[in-house]
Amino acid sequence: MPEEDRTAPGRARRDEVLAGFHVVRSDTVLLRSIVFLSGMGFVLTASFFTVMELFNSRGSTLQAGVVIAIQGAGLLAGSAIAPVLGDRLRPLTAFAIQGALWTLGLAVIAWSPTLLVTGPALAGMWAAVPTGRVSLQSYIADEVPIGLRGRLHSVRFVTSALTTPLGPLAAGAVLSSWSSSTGLWGLAALSLIVTASSTVDRRQATGR
Repeated sequence: MPEEDRTAPGRARRDEVLAGFHVVRSDTVLLRSIVFLSGMGFVLTASFFTVMELFNSRGSTLQAGVVIAIQGAGLLAGSAIAPVLGDRLRPLTAFAIQGALWTLGLAVIAWSPTLLVTGPALAGMWAAVPTGRVSLQSYIADEVPIGLRGRLHSVRFVTSALTTPLGPLAAGAVLSSWSSSTGLWGLAALSLIVTASSTVDRRQATGR
């Protein structure tokens, strides 16, 4: 097979991703949504491992299992209400709510890392996740031409693949030197930064 034939699929994939970045850059809602999802993907995975370490370090394997079950229940509950809320909320509004709940929830868990506090907090945090994604999908269906959606999907895949795996790595690095509570406070701060930087319109906030 000629060399150019072997490299053609790779070039086509690269061109599709670059075209997707152009689509995202030209739409403020898509750009901010991608920034939010990338940053929060890091926070979500890092917080999962940090909370698990919080309970495992106490020898509370059963409680760690309960926490995982509660997270799953919250996610299922959120998936049930997401089709209704997702169609009524704009993507950045839905993401702002999710970010606020995650910031508050992580801070509450860091302040009082008990099962009675951690369980309800995680349930509420994970219940908020599906709505933002459904809202974004509705926006894409209404605003992005069908021919460009594949390119947009490529961008979402690439950004998620780059940031999400870094969460466990960062959690491990932090937990090797600091406590789980310290890590949770740090993730709460990061969640606030990601949410504020990606969902708040600074021009409206400053009256410009």
